Amino acid sequence: MTTKSEKDKPYRRIFLVRHGKTDWNHELKCQGHSDTPLNGEGEAQARLAGWRFFGAVFDHVYSSPLSRARRTAEIIMEGSLSGKPIKNRDELREMGFGSWEGQSIPHIRETEKEGFERWLAAPFSNHPDGGETYDEIRSRVTSFADELKRRDDYEKILVVSHGGILRALIAAMLNFDDMNLMWRMRLENCSITIVDVWNETASLLLLNDTQHLRLKHGSTIASLVY
Repeated sequence: MTTKSEKDKPYRRIFLVRHGKTDWNHELKCQGHSDTPLNGEGEAQARLAGWRFFGAVFDHVYSSPLSRARRTAEIIMEGSLSGKPIKNRDELREMGFGSWEGQSIPHIRETEKEGFERWLAAPFSNHPDGGETYDEIRSRVTSFADELKRRDDYEKILVVSHGGILRALIAAMLNFDDMNLMWRMRLENCSITIVDVWNETASLLLLNDTQHLRLKHGSTIASLVY
């Protein structure tokens, strides 16, 4: 267990990483619960993200059970010194998009114009047919957020998940009154976000950092501050 002076406890630094790209990301298709794998670009993105964490020691590593997130976590952990197992958590599975999964956004916009516009205006109030409801998403995300915030020790935690759920997790940790506001946050594939927690109070340290994805051949980049 990482140590820290008693006066600063309890303190946690939580690293949130969105999975690398898939073919469906490239094709602008809704993925949701569908288990789409990383493509070649996504694997390369995960390795670049891994450079940011090279030599890191994590106390806990959590991942969505969907393969695009799990594989991203595995690649990142190749350079970690912690040797911690990656724990799958169902709470981190992407939000379900029901009948929209496998369909492209342009197609949905064309064939279900009114429903799509309602969803854009208030996603949690207008879920697709068969998709997860607001209460279902909020319940599982809030439960996991509370678990992260209520730990008693100084810890470094890596969480690898999906764009929708990571936005919801950030909103829950920061106690957003309106969860629909989470959609104003941009989280790109393999972006890194950091949330610090002191005594169950969370603060956003870094959002959607993608420096590592813009490296040119032969360039170097400093590791994140742990």
